[in-house]
Formats: sequence, structure tokens, C-alpha cells
Amino acid sequence: MKDLELLIFDLDGVITSEQKYWNTARLTVWEILCRSDYIGLSEYFKITLTNPDLVLENGEALISTAFIAELKNRAVNSNWDLTFFVVSLHIIGIANQLSRASLSTLNSCNIYEQLQLLSHFSESKNIDLLITEYIIQDFWKESINLKGTAVQEYVPVFAEKVIGQSLNIFLTDSPLWQLCYDNFQDWYEGRKAYQLPDDETVLPVAEIRQTLAQLAQSYQLAVATGRPRNETIPTLTKLELIEYFAADRIVTYDEVITAEKSSDIRLGKPHPFIVLKAIYPQVENTKLIKMAKKSHPRVAYIGDAASDVVAAKAAGCHSIGVLTGFGMDLEYKQQLLSQIGCDKIIADITALPDLLPTDKNIPKNKTMSTAWIALVLAGIAETGWPVGMKISQQPDKTVLGIAIAFICFVCSASLLWYAQKEIPLGTSYAVWTGMGAAGTFLIGISFFGDATSPIRYVAAGLIIAGVILIK
Repeated sequence: MKDLELLIFDLDGVITSEQKYWNTARLTVWEILCRSDYIGLSEYFKITLTNPDLVLENGEALISTAFIAELKNRAVNSNWDLTFFVVSLHIIGIANQLSRASLSTLNSCNIYEQLQLLSHFSESKNIDLLITEYIIQDFWKESINLKGTAVQEYVPVFAEKVIGQSLNIFLTDSPLWQLCYDNFQDWYEGRKAYQLPDDETVLPVAEIRQTLAQLAQSYQLAVATGRPRNETIPTLTKLELIEYFAADRIVTYDEVITAEKSSDIRLGKPHPFIVLKAIYPQVENTKLIKMAKKSHPRVAYIGDAASDVVAAKAAGCHSIGVLTGFGMDLEYKQQLLSQIGCDKIIADITALPDLLPTDKNIPKNKTMSTAWIALVLAGIAETGWPVGMKISQQPDKTVLGIAIAFICFVCSASLLWYAQKEIPLGTSYAVWTGMGAAGTFLIGISFFGDATSPIRYVAAGLIIAGVILIK
């Protein structure tokens, strides 16, 4: 890892605590399963949970630490997916105890009607949580070799085996998933007339600031998180950490949602999309999706979960695991991260400066990207073809001038094409034409006797300044 240039950080479990998310997921599960607006099994968890405070006090009964550990082991990282998993598996357990004939009507209803029908069908039944718990154990056994999205895709398959019929409610893009997402966000953002405690950090924030400040002397720092942007930027700002990360390299779930609109695959972790987006912030999403497995030996992704390791490896970069975050046994977590292919495992991010070479004299941008090198060369070549055309006007140098013009034009266009793979069209074209205009202006004055005046020099200076500002 001696040649690293870019360090990409996950947030939850690495910098920020996940406790607020676990609490939010538990409140969402309680609301959908126990409150009368939805399924309404108020005594389902064998505890009378009448308000959010009681839910959080008895959180293990709704979503146990063991359940969270299982999902993390399977490289499932999204808190909305966690909530959907819990709700789905409990509904499978509830549906297993209901009449098969009554369940056949569910697929023709919307999500709210489906949940109300489940409530109605359950009224005359003594729904037993213990049966559901056995069914959940079977799910973990049957899906033991599955990872990431494959685990999620197995839920409807498993449901059909347990219930005896296919129900669309369990599909990963179903209205139930959207309901879990919407209610989760309402709880998290305080729209349910209940205020959850603010985000905490896994370490004292002063230690985190000191570590990031030290690393920022030698590396570019980025963020690739499953959090939405409106939960990422305010949190980093409040913690006074945002200054250490390049603004265009803070990648959130918002970018995932945008990219998924033009893709038929799910792009949340463990898919490498957000890691690649942090590496190439200017590249089009459709191109990024095709860049999985491309080698990035100068990049490391720092995370605390199996999904982070899988995403890092799929993005072709180094994986550094930290043992902070979710409170599973540290020895077991270290073993899990090692087995899944993590390159280095450390206690927390404060160990990074000792793990990685640091030199305060090394600038953050240690090398110019090959795309920008290509663009600069394209700009230089852009001056060559008009110069060649000028040379060709001399009777004894017509062929030479045309040859120079042709070669420079081909080189300039080819290099511009390459540069635009990474650099946006507007930026690359402006820099290309700006360099060509300024370069031919200076060559014309120096070698071809073009007129000079202060105003012409000012104009050329403005072109050059514009190119610098665009870069």
C-alpha cells in the first residue's frame, strides 16, 4: 500500500455510530407489525409496546444483535434493506400461520390493503412469535452460501416455500420495501413526533479530526456511504469533519438512486458503484457500472463490514477493515473480515497513520491523472495543425505543412477522445480550445510576425486564466 493516493471512507461503523440506525429500524418494524395503522399485532413481541421509548428499551426483542450480525456476515449493509428483511421474515412467519385460501387475495391489493388484510386474517388466530423465530432460523440456514443481493433475492423464493404460494409483497422492489424506506426516513428525520438522539461517533471526535488532518497531508480523502446526502453532509459539517474530504468525492445513496434509474441492477453495496464514483466523480454512471474489477492499486476503501470488503475488491482497490462499529465479538469480526479477503485489519482509523506512509511535504494531488495529461497534450497538439496549415502556404513547404497539420489534428482529436472518458465534455472542450487559442496566439507573435498590442496580451491572458480556473 506504499503507493496509495486516495483513501475512501465508509461512515457508519468507521466514523459515525450505527446506533441511531438500529433504533430507527426497530421503530419502523414495531410500527408496521404492531400498530393498528398496519398489521396491528400489538402483543406480537410478547411485550406491550405502547410508545417509542418502550420500543427502544426493548430493542433486542424486535431486531436482535444476532440478526444484524447475520445480515452483515452476508454483506447486506443498507439499513432500509435490514428493515425490509425483518418485516418480510416476520410477515412470512405470520402468513405461515394463516389460511392459504385467504392469502390468495393479497396479490390483487395495494400494500396498505395487504397489511390490513393480514391484520384481519390474524384476528381469529393466535399468532405465535416462536414459530416465526424458527422460520427465520431456517432462512439463515438455507441462505448460508448467499451474499449481498443474492440474499435479498432469496426472500420471495423462501416465502413461497414456507407459505406455499408466490406473494409479490416480498420482492425487493416491492411497495413493502418502499413503505419500510418511507417510514424509516420519517422516524429518522423526526416526522413522527418523536426525536431520536443525534448521531454519535465511534471514537472521540477530536481523535477523528486529528487522524483525518494528518492523513490529508499525504492523501486525498473521500467518502462512499450508504447514507442519503441529507444525512451525510449535515453530520460531517456538525462534526467539523467535512473540510477533510474533497467535495466532489463525497458519494452517498442519492447517487446510487440516480444511477439505478438507468440500470436494471441494484447498485448499493456490496456493488462497487459508490467506490468507483468516489474514484471517478466526473465519469458518467453508465460507464462506471462497467468498470468493476478494473485495478486501482492506489486506492483503499476503509470500512467495517463484509459488504465494504466485497465492494472494495469489486472496485479493484485495497480493503482496510476496522473493528469499530457494530458490536459483535472483535475476534469473530476480525476472522470474518480476513476470510472475506480484507487486506489489512486495524482497531480503528487512528491506526491508519502508522499503517500507511505519511509525508507532510507530499501534496494531496501527488500525480496528475492520465486523463488530464492526455488533455494537456491534446491542447498542445491543437496548436500544431493551424501552425502546419500556415507552414503549408509557403510554396516549398506545402507537403510538410499539410503533414504536420494532419498528424497534429489526428493526435489532438485522439487525445481529446481519451481525456473525455474521465473529464466532462464542457470542461475538456473548453480547456482544449483554450490551450489551442492561446498557444497559436503566442506562436503567431513569436514566429509569424502577428501584430502585438497590450489589449491582445490581456485577451490571451484571460484565455489562459479561464483554462486554469476550469481545471
